[in-house]
Amino acid sequence: MSGSFLLNKWFSIFIIAAVTWIVYLNSLYVPFYLDDIRSISQNQLLISGSTFEIFNHNIMRSLGYISFAFNLNDSKDVLPFHITNVLIHMINGILVYCLTYLLIFKTSFDQKYKTINLKYLPLIVAIIFIVHPLHTQAVTYIVQRIAALVALFYFAALCSYIILRNQTELTAKAFWFIIFIVMTISALLTKQNSVTLPLVIIALELILFQKLKLKHIGIITSIVFTAFILAFVTSAEGFNEVYTALDNYTRETQQFSRLDYFLAQVNVIWIYIAKLFVPYPIRLEYPYHVNSFELWQTVIAALGHILVFSLGFIFRKHAPLILFGICFYYLAHTVESALIPIRDIAFEHRSYLPNFGLILAISTGFMLLVNKYSSKPNLTTLAITLPIIALFSACTINRNYEWQDPIVFYQNELKYSPDNTRVLNNLATAYYNNNELSKAMPFIEKSALLSQGEMSGEMVNNYLAFMIESGEYLKAEKLGLKALPQIQDLLAKARILNNMGILKLKQNLLPEAESYFKHSIKQPNYTTKTLFSLSLTLAKQGKLKEAQHFSMIALEREPNNNEGHQLLNRINHYLKQAQRTP
Repeated sequence: MSGSFLLNKWFSIFIIAAVTWIVYLNSLYVPFYLDDIRSISQNQLLISGSTFEIFNHNIMRSLGYISFAFNLNDSKDVLPFHITNVLIHMINGILVYCLTYLLIFKTSFDQKYKTINLKYLPLIVAIIFIVHPLHTQAVTYIVQRIAALVALFYFAALCSYIILRNQTELTAKAFWFIIFIVMTISALLTKQNSVTLPLVIIALELILFQKLKLKHIGIITSIVFTAFILAFVTSAEGFNEVYTALDNYTRETQQFSRLDYFLAQVNVIWIYIAKLFVPYPIRLEYPYHVNSFELWQTVIAALGHILVFSLGFIFRKHAPLILFGICFYYLAHTVESALIPIRDIAFEHRSYLPNFGLILAISTGFMLLVNKYSSKPNLTTLAITLPIIALFSACTINRNYEWQDPIVFYQNELKYSPDNTRVLNNLATAYYNNNELSKAMPFIEKSALLSQGEMSGEMVNNYLAFMIESGEYLKAEKLGLKALPQIQDLLAKARILNNMGILKLKQNLLPEAESYFKHSIKQPNYTTKTLFSLSLTLAKQGKLKEAQHFSMIALEREPNNNEGHQLLNRINHYLKQAQRTP
């Protein structure tokens, strides 16, 4: 391996790292949004739970949540979270560079194209992956780190697999096999879409290594399928139990069928593909549901996917890397965008991992055409790719500026979804958090009106808080009493009970406030504020020992809470006075 190549390689890695930080530098102080609050900043499991408890709570996403716990501190500062997210994205860019290089030069692909200059391809693929604005949701929206982290382990597993395939010494094979297994297990413990990794490896073997035959795959599939049938064919009841358990495990919602979700995704994937070429508008909320697309649209979309596969298959002998990129794209989408029903039909972060395949396929096709038809391929490549990279970078930087201010962010969302109840609710919350209650109320009221009495728990909680703040106590109580029996979300229920307690506390109805607060702390993941409010309520009733008890529990959770310490000091003062009184 020549010194000039090493210099090129390390210089490329430096460029990838530098570009990552340039385009994401303005994301470092973006505040917590939406699920960030529920899943991270107010997640009591992350605040006080052990690593084992976090791991055991959601095994299939455990490494992601352990990483959140690692970043979480008493001040709930967003900076450590964003630095980690950008680092993960940067490492992914470097891994994409390495993976693309390995796919070109360490498989049979290189045997066909030794005379063609593809030295810029790994860097082009990596830089486009890094700067593409469609990826901001997986990087800037803190909780979606999981999408980026699983990609890191996924790419690392594929890199180690290809290196393993090229080793001849037993020691080296053992080393890279261990790395491959560790990365694969890590991916499986980060997000469920990692289960597609074996399918991608099969595509890699068939298309680029060209060693594994279709008959081998058929034999393996037949053995697994036959074993499954034999295990349960004698027990219809057992089969039904397993089927039911599997069905429940492989869906997030029962609101619609697996087929309806799949047919919707046939259309949604084309939206992701279009956004890869023209990333505008980049948005958080999409207004689609399973019935958003007409049958003719679904048929045309399905024919389009068949055409893409057909073109890749036709040119497989001349450009197998293009076919592999296409297969990677669709395979990586199969969990979230195929047969696993998820409540939200479309989210941009779901395209983060799959986009590598499409960027690889498009960039490879572009490079092959340039090498074939241009007399100065290197100059032509730079002349075309640099403006695209600059444009994507500008769009990413601009999107991160929008993320910096929740009001600006949700106003932008509202332009594209003016009747989306969740957007209206979130914009109202942003105004409320900015102490602009008068601006918040019209949006929360419109959200409640459009929901037609079917408000989510989060929306009820926000509306309740706004009405209490504006002094509409009777209206707030009516809403809370009506909503509580219907709320299934236990986290939202804990917040609503807390707000009902605050409502009663403001009215000085202390026994009722105490009851609501005590019901709230029986729910999982209740807030520490509820404990302080309960302590205050008990103290006002003269129940000083009990008030002291709950204050101490609250301060164990938040030892740096100054107001909590002041409350406990007052309680202790009154307790001492009571003890002196004969």
